[in-house]
Amino acid sequence: GRTEFAPGEDAHIVGDCVKHVLRELPSSPVPASCCTALLEAFRLETKEARINAMHSAISETFPEPNRRLLQ
Repeated sequence: GRTEFAPGEDAHIVGDCVKHVLRELPSSPVPASCCTALLEAFRLETKEARINAMHSAISETFPEPNRRLLQ
């Protein structure tokens, strides 16, 4: 429910909430069939090439619900 947090609140609380939701999903947000494309993208030399390749891997290999979750 909350979308705003006070400056003194622990930032880890938000991360813990997100992790809890992801753990409760019926399937992994990153399908096993998409891991190869992401690993190949990660191995590229330059940061810009990695980012572009990861974007392409997600848009081309991830099912629509998984893409929307990442967005």
